[in-house]
Amino acid sequence: MQPAPGRNQPHRQRRPVAAAAFPLLVLLLATAGLPTPCTARKDTKGARITLQTKWQGTPLVHEAAEFLAEEDALLFWRFVEDWQRGTDALGVSPTPQQCWAGIQAAAAAHLSPNMARLFGVSLAARQYSPQLELYRQLAEESRATAGGACCWAQLGGSTYTAAAPLQAALAAALQAKAARLADGAGNSAEAGAGAVYAFDHIYASAASAAAPPLNTTAPSTIPVELFAPVGSSCAAELHAVLAAAVEAADAAAATSAAAANRAAAGSAPLPPRFAYAWRPVLDAQACSVGTDGAGAGGGGGVHPCTALGSEGRLVVPGYGVELALKNMEYNAQDDGKKADKAGEEAGDEEAASLEGSGGGEGADDGGDGDDEEGDVLKIKMKNLGFQAAQRILNAALNGSADPLLTMQELAQDLPRLVRHLSLQKYGKSLRLAVESLQRYVPPGTQFLLLNGLTYEAHDFSLFDFLDVIRREVRLHDALSGLGLPPKQLREAMMLRGAAAGDDTPPRLRLVGDAIAWVNDLEADDQYAGWPTDLQSLLMPMYPGRLPQIARNVLTAIYAFDPSSPAALDIGTLLHTLDLQSWPLRMGMLPVVAARVEVARGGAGPRAAEPPSLSERMGRLLALIQARFGGRAAAHFLYSVRQALPPPASASEDQQQPAGFEQQLWAAAKQVAQEQWVAWEDTADGEADAAATADEFIAAAEAAGPCPDPAAAAQLQAAAELAHSSGLAGAARSGVLVCNGVVSTNDGSGGWQGVTMGAVQGQMQAVQEDVYMGRLGGGTADLYEEILRLHGSIPRYNPRILPVDAAVGYIRMSGETDEYPSRQLALTGPLLGLHATAAAPGSAPQQAGLQVRYFGPQPSLAAEDGEGEAEANAAPLAAVTHWVAADVGTRHGLKLVAAALQHRSSAGRLAVLVNSAAAAAAAGEAAAERVTADLLPVERVVVAVCSGLLDIDLIDFVDQLDAMLQLPTPPADLSLAQLDSLMLYDGQLAAALDALGDRLAAAAASQARFVRRALGLGPGAHAVVSNGRLVELPAGPAAAAQPSRPQGGAALPTATGDNAAGAADAAADFETQDFELLELYAARNQYSERVAALVRAAAAEATASGGGADPLGDPSAVAAAVSSCLTAAKPAEVDARSGRVSELISSWAAAKNFVRLAATGGGGGDVAAVSAPLFVQAIIDPLSKSSQRLAPVLAFLRSVLDVDAELLLNPQRDYDSMPLKTFYRYVLPAVDASGAPAAASASFAGLPPDKVLTLGMDEPEPWLVEPVAAQHDLDNLRLQELGPGQQEMAATFELEALMLTGMCLDLASLAARMRDQIHPRGVQLELLPLSAPEAAQPLVDTLVMSNLGYFQLKTGPGLWKLKLAPGRSQQLYSVASSTGASPSGQSSGAALASTDARHVPVAVSSFGGKHMHLFLRKAADRMAEDVLQAEEGDEGGTGGGEGKASLWNKVASWAGSSGGADAVGGVPATQAEGGVQGAGQEELERETIHVFTVASGHMYERLQKIMFLSVVKRTPARVKFWFIKNYMSPQMKAFVPFMAEKYGFDYEFVTYKWPSWLHKQTEKQRIIWAYKILFLDVLFPLGLKKVIFCDSDQVVRADLRELWAMDLGGAPYAYTPFCDTNTDMEGFRFWKQGFWRDHLQGRPYHISALYVIDLERFRQMAAGDRLRVIYDGLSKDPGSLANLDQDLPNYAQHGVPIFSLPREWLWCETWCGSDSRPQAKTIDLCNNPLTKEPKLAAARRIIAEWPDLNREAEEFTAAVERVQRGEMSRPELMADTSLFHVRLTPMVEGSTWTSDSGSHSGDEGGGGTPAAQGDAGGQAVGEASDINAAAATAAAAAAAEGEEEARDEL
Repeated sequence: MQPAPGRNQPHRQRRPVAAAAFPLLVLLLATAGLPTPCTARKDTKGARITLQTKWQGTPLVHEAAEFLAEEDALLFWRFVEDWQRGTDALGVSPTPQQCWAGIQAAAAAHLSPNMARLFGVSLAARQYSPQLELYRQLAEESRATAGGACCWAQLGGSTYTAAAPLQAALAAALQAKAARLADGAGNSAEAGAGAVYAFDHIYASAASAAAPPLNTTAPSTIPVELFAPVGSSCAAELHAVLAAAVEAADAAAATSAAAANRAAAGSAPLPPRFAYAWRPVLDAQACSVGTDGAGAGGGGGVHPCTALGSEGRLVVPGYGVELALKNMEYNAQDDGKKADKAGEEAGDEEAASLEGSGGGEGADDGGDGDDEEGDVLKIKMKNLGFQAAQRILNAALNGSADPLLTMQELAQDLPRLVRHLSLQKYGKSLRLAVESLQRYVPPGTQFLLLNGLTYEAHDFSLFDFLDVIRREVRLHDALSGLGLPPKQLREAMMLRGAAAGDDTPPRLRLVGDAIAWVNDLEADDQYAGWPTDLQSLLMPMYPGRLPQIARNVLTAIYAFDPSSPAALDIGTLLHTLDLQSWPLRMGMLPVVAARVEVARGGAGPRAAEPPSLSERMGRLLALIQARFGGRAAAHFLYSVRQALPPPASASEDQQQPAGFEQQLWAAAKQVAQEQWVAWEDTADGEADAAATADEFIAAAEAAGPCPDPAAAAQLQAAAELAHSSGLAGAARSGVLVCNGVVSTNDGSGGWQGVTMGAVQGQMQAVQEDVYMGRLGGGTADLYEEILRLHGSIPRYNPRILPVDAAVGYIRMSGETDEYPSRQLALTGPLLGLHATAAAPGSAPQQAGLQVRYFGPQPSLAAEDGEGEAEANAAPLAAVTHWVAADVGTRHGLKLVAAALQHRSSAGRLAVLVNSAAAAAAAGEAAAERVTADLLPVERVVVAVCSGLLDIDLIDFVDQLDAMLQLPTPPADLSLAQLDSLMLYDGQLAAALDALGDRLAAAAASQARFVRRALGLGPGAHAVVSNGRLVELPAGPAAAAQPSRPQGGAALPTATGDNAAGAADAAADFETQDFELLELYAARNQYSERVAALVRAAAAEATASGGGADPLGDPSAVAAAVSSCLTAAKPAEVDARSGRVSELISSWAAAKNFVRLAATGGGGGDVAAVSAPLFVQAIIDPLSKSSQRLAPVLAFLRSVLDVDAELLLNPQRDYDSMPLKTFYRYVLPAVDASGAPAAASASFAGLPPDKVLTLGMDEPEPWLVEPVAAQHDLDNLRLQELGPGQQEMAATFELEALMLTGMCLDLASLAARMRDQIHPRGVQLELLPLSAPEAAQPLVDTLVMSNLGYFQLKTGPGLWKLKLAPGRSQQLYSVASSTGASPSGQSSGAALASTDARHVPVAVSSFGGKHMHLFLRKAADRMAEDVLQAEEGDEGGTGGGEGKASLWNKVASWAGSSGGADAVGGVPATQAEGGVQGAGQEELERETIHVFTVASGHMYERLQKIMFLSVVKRTPARVKFWFIKNYMSPQMKAFVPFMAEKYGFDYEFVTYKWPSWLHKQTEKQRIIWAYKILFLDVLFPLGLKKVIFCDSDQVVRADLRELWAMDLGGAPYAYTPFCDTNTDMEGFRFWKQGFWRDHLQGRPYHISALYVIDLERFRQMAAGDRLRVIYDGLSKDPGSLANLDQDLPNYAQHGVPIFSLPREWLWCETWCGSDSRPQAKTIDLCNNPLTKEPKLAAARRIIAEWPDLNREAEEFTAAVERVQRGEMSRPELMADTSLFHVRLTPMVEGSTWTSDSGSHSGDEGGGGTPAAQGDAGGQAVGEASDINAAAATAAAAAAAEGEEEARDEL
């Protein structure tokens, strides 16, 4: 294996400590002795960093409304109405404190105390400001039509600002829509302008409860939007009109639904209804106070408090700031701004002397040698972890300080506190406790658990964390409302983590004679030589090999339709595995679809009907298997596969191509005839000599029943086994059951991949069972024993047990989409205890659900060991089932019968009649009307299942079965027929009539509950188990169309009949399926554990005198608790959660344990367990994570009553300082009144004489940049602050929120074209949703092959993600997306695209947006590459360089400075006086594009000189591209001036580091990475080529020469390193060791100048290749020491480099002096021998540099005068007295000026060669003197020069 780059070369850390470790270490130790805050010196300085958004602040009252809307949609409207009424109490001119108190009071009225506290935190964090900014965008788009009104409504494209016109328009719209629907027109939903979205606040009227659920996209829905500020008088007027219209329309819809009869229910058009959405107006300048007499369109009467929080730019928390001590081994400061340059240089020399002499902290201790100093330093650092832990423990024990605040101070200010911390004594008991803990948890490992659930804190996001906290508080409030005592409540909340890993679905028990076995490892002679001892499974094996054992430890059974392509693939695999002697028992289960129908009770095919292909293939396979054995049957399928022609495309392996049936049967007959003799020779036993192949074929083709009874019985038994086990549908496309674990082929790895994965997983499980002694060798039937050990079930239903295939569980392909289920929390007014607990026989006005619960069975409970006393009492049901069915259909009645046959000791069941006629939906009609609308069968079922009619349950089930046997549909059964069936002797009608209003009330309560609480439509069938709702198809017709979310799109697996068969199988809901539901509830819904908690709570309450039923209905409480826990369970739960939580709690007596008990309610144990949040953490106090977590947890304890347990797990034996930065994490801030305030990162006590580098630690979706800072943030020395200035201030801006995603091609997935699944190169564009089709995109990008990743800069708003015109649209269409639908802060389910070219994207949170985008490639162009240019197509990369900036074009984000600052933009300043108009394209072709990056004022100073050298040497127009991330605010403001003055173009670009790519932590290495890793996506797609120039470079040639150079097909070109400076030979690492072997004669190139052919770079996916190589190498800290150089040089075997002529880059460090006169660029490389500062080297080496430097300084000073207002911009541009340096191309040191001060060379053109030589010789001589002086040092350093050079380049 090749080593990674640099792995075999010497490294800095291997050098002696005195020579290598001291530069940074001395710097750190110099600050280590700084005093603590209480004794801080007066000369210490501070810093304050603020982050603001691009958008204005948003009103807090609107944010409050959004918070409440997320709790409950109805709360938004209640809060709006309350605020409207309550502002009078605040007065006309309230103070901000009074306004905040009023907002808090209005919100708290609708919230629990704990949630009210979180409300304040959320608003202080400004969490909902992005949501409001989205509304601002929509309002701005609509405002143009409002005529300056404060409030306006939009309806049908028209705008209304007054109540009366709006009222008339609503009535007219309703009539027009009704007329269009009656005529059959208007069948398309409203779209575009006037559409409502999922994030909108939709008004729900009181009448809507009785109406069908509102579908906002239905053709009958009329969208109407109100744009208005909350609390304005005009909003109240317009809202009253709109609410009344909605109420009337909903009431009409309810009446229409109730009056519809069953026959017309599916065909009658729905009555028109309104979807009324309120969208807040944030900046209502047209609104004013005190306009009582004004109309709605005039002044709005907005209260002053409505504007609270909207002043200025929004300042946000939720990020970290670090100030890192900088290694100044090379001086990177701008000496032009130093007050005392000599003094600073002296300081550097002092540091150098310390390094050389071994000075520093050790010298104070009397050390006299380098080694001894190193030992002292190591001792002082070694135990820092224990010392920090001891200090935290002392704070907890003594009560002197908050332990979390102590940890925060240590972690965030360690460089200041390390000297004092190193003196801290710690106890031996602490060390022993830590060492004991680290036997279970590795040192430094950290966990954070919230109520027993692990929280991933690596990439911490404050806003995600607040969402999690809110989820937990909401759950705590719900469980408290159910009456659980605090102790059981805490235990219940911890169940989600404690039970993690226990939700593994059971195995399917598939046994019987129907299985055709191919082999038997225990009986076949083939395996006779293998061992039989199970202990042999534990012997070591090569990776990937399976141990050979002659026992059936692995059993694989394949169920398939014998006529499907899957059957042939499976047969081929079985034959191959048998030949290879896999230790696997294999069986086949051929499933014929027609026979499955018979097993279901169907009639089957008619007698004279020819057999189907499936029947023919099944018969032939059964006959061959019966005569010749299973091996011959597998060989038959294999041979048929070989006889068939290969598929035209890979997708035909999944789907049946045209003519497949004829080809298959012809091949089957041919194979049977050809292989007959061979099978006879290998058959076991004697074969029937009379039988021939032709006879078998004739039997297979015979019409009617199969002539061979044995074969017929075998096939029917297989069909019945498939049906009873639930595999009938899955068998259509093939299914594997390996040791009971069910798997299907998703197309990615084929059946061999599926089998290999399943077999390896099960072999590991078997080995574990053997090792643990659970599986012994004496077991006769290992297969049965394995099923028993792991729990098996006799039947599988994909609707009940959908699970993830990634871990090998039971799975059906596409189950998430095909078989949707939703978890309801059984709380609130519709689903809570009071809504579901109604006694039978209640009055008609009773609001509760009136049902009778069947079960649990007391006798079964007693058998299960509950005891006789408990068996006699009503046992507690752990699971509550509700079965909703339309009993007027055969399917619905069958479902009810199956449900009532279920007997259980753990569950109870109720039946809800859901009539398709919706007669009882309203529940307000007269009893006679309701009763009359019910069918006879419905009346009977309602009466029995509500407990009104007393009938024995077993008898009633028999009577239902009798009804189902009748040919008459249940809906047509008369009362007389039912009377006869139920043996009522003619008294049934009278018994029902006697029930009167009670029957009507029961029917109405059930219908109301089904509609309003469960959200089901009339006639829908569903089963709800502890709140988990599984909706079932209504019947066979519906079963062919599996239920899925609206617009959902599943991955293609089975099509046509196969999909219908799978759905049919799922449509059958048998009695055994209720056992599955209870098994699922026990494993996934914690039902049994919850029931135990409820029993304990009831027992404790009873024992303490709480009455006989302290919890009311304990079964209802258990179901509600179970549902709430499941609904609040995260999508993914770390399986370690329970074990980690238990470990922390068990360590309570250890010395490294800290308990921070809750203090609410006076403290004590009760208060602790009553806290809504229980935090547990294993934490390393001196880690990056603790820098964030310590302040976050301390803040959390300050706002919520939190119970916490901390287990300290420090690292041991540090050899260097663990944290080398000062750090602050910015949390929400409040003022003295508790109102939200501007948050900032505040540093105090910083060392003023040390150089610091500022870094931002922002959340993944954020892109931030500095916008205001007077000082160099890259080289910050606080002693440079002005007199009396104690604090450095800097302001950053949230530049963008990232839209990221993964792209997948469904067509390539279905075709198994694995290399094309991620459609690399597809171009995506982002536009406003309302933008016309031809509009220019705001930003664009392309899809990487790395995971199909893409990213786009965006901000809050509603956007359109679009395929770019050209090849992307020609080859692909948009199929669907997830997470992209306008769904507010939560990711949406699969959303089918209504347009093949784009999908809508709503960005409404600080979390940005992450999505999955599903494309579909055109079937006839599958082989084409999207990046391959067609003839006449210019490269296939659409777009161009003239695309406007996102932030310059979106009005809501206006205010960004001139110049483009987004990918693809052209700056506004350039559009005014630069390249534009008709000649733009021609000029752009002549533009030379130069890409550069700089960080820090010194490099930006050098960068200006580089600009001058380029524009003065290159006659063509130049466009500079800047990586914006690292530019200072001053440089960003300066560039537009320089561009205008010197006539070049510019653009700012940036790219957010992808979360999946290994990250760099050092700023310099991040900048290096940006130079190489993202070249394909950093620039607009229209840019074809770019040149990179280092900032410290001076160009001496016309760049057009480099621009026009032919790169020979390579994607980029670099200059090889020089080798003519012999003094540096010891540093040329590429000539020795690993690099010499790896390069194999290729040159090693320097990265200071290179050309990128972006078109070629993208076509060959060079960026994807480089990222893959980087991700693999960068995890090794010894690799890629010089990332931007090492990576392309390492990868040049696969990504070739064109070598530029060496004269294109000269630097003194590597190049000899003789070659400098020919240099076309000169780079100021660092010299590891001299360590000469760059500015000094520039003055010495480059003759023209002083003049260019003076020109840059003079122009900079003039620009600063303009910025201060001392000069106008036109004056600056017109001034020709300055800026006079003129350069002649390729003349060494030749300049001329317009004044008397002339320089070498002459005005006409460049001087003589001799003059050039003299100038060059002089400089060379100076350099030679320096190098000669350092020659001895170079020789001494030769052994370590390779590593030194790599570090210092």
